[in-house]
Amino acid sequence: MSTLRIFAALAGCSLAALGAPIPPPPTDVFTELFSRSSQTVNNPLTVRQNLFSTQILAQSSGGQVVFDQTLPFAFMDPAVQALVAQGALALNGIGATSILGPTLISNSIVSEGSSVVTRQTGSRENFFLVGVGPGTGTTVTFGPGVVTIGTLVCESFAITSPQSDPASPAFGGWGLPSGCTGGTPYAVGDNETNFNTWTHFLTTNFQDVTTTETFRTQQVYLLQGQDAGPEAAVPEPGTVWLLIASVPGLAALRRRRRTN
Repeated sequence: MSTLRIFAALAGCSLAALGAPIPPPPTDVFTELFSRSSQTVNNPLTVRQNLFSTQILAQSSGGQVVFDQTLPFAFMDPAVQALVAQGALALNGIGATSILGPTLISNSIVSEGSSVVTRQTGSRENFFLVGVGPGTGTTVTFGPGVVTIGTLVCESFAITSPQSDPASPAFGGWGLPSGCTGGTPYAVGDNETNFNTWTHFLTTNFQDVTTTETFRTQQVYLLQGQDAGPEAAVPEPGTVWLLIASVPGLAALRRRRRTN
C-alpha cells in the first residue's frame, strides 16, 4: 500500500505541474536615445593698425608761430607736404629770407586700445555612439528597470579617450555628454531585455577671433624762418657827389685841347 500511495502522489504532482502556466520566453526590446550639443573652436588672430597725426609748425626767428596745422596722415603724404609748402609761404610773408627745416622735434607712439571682431568660418557635424564600451553605443538592461529614450539636449560632449577622433563618424562612449535634459522614461518589464542605443550629434563651429590693436604715431615738424643778414656795403654819399661833379670839368678839358 505504501508503494501505491507514493506512486499516486508522484503522479498527482506530475499532473499538477502539467497544469501550471508556462512562463513566456524573454523578450528583446530595442530602443533609441538621441542627444545633441555644440562646441566652438576659435582661431585667434591679431592685427596691428597704424594711424598718424602730423603737425606742421612755422616759426619766425623771434619765436612767433605763423602757421600751425595738423593732419591725420604720415609726413610723406602729399597732403602733409602741402602743409609744409604753406608754412614756408607764411614765413616768406613775414620777410624770412631763408627757412630751416622741416625738423622733427617730437615723435611718439600712443596706443588707442583694441577691438575684437568674431566671424564664423564654417561648421561640421559628427555623430558618436555613446555606450558602456568602445564601439558599442548600446546599453543593455534586464528588466525590471527604467531607461531613458527619445531626445536629449546636452550642454557639452567631452571626449576624453585617446582613441577618440572628432572626425570619425562613430565613437563608443568614453566621453559622455554632460548636463543633458529631456528624454522619455521607458519601463523595462520583468521578462524583457532592453537594448538602448545612444547616438550623440556634435556640431562644431569654427570662427576667427580677430583682435585689432590700434596705435597712433604723433609727430611734430618745425619750419624755422631766418631774417636777412647785414646789407652789402655801398659808396659814401660824399664820394658819389664828387664823381658826379667831376664830369663837367673833364668835358671842358677835352674841348680846350681840341681848340689848341
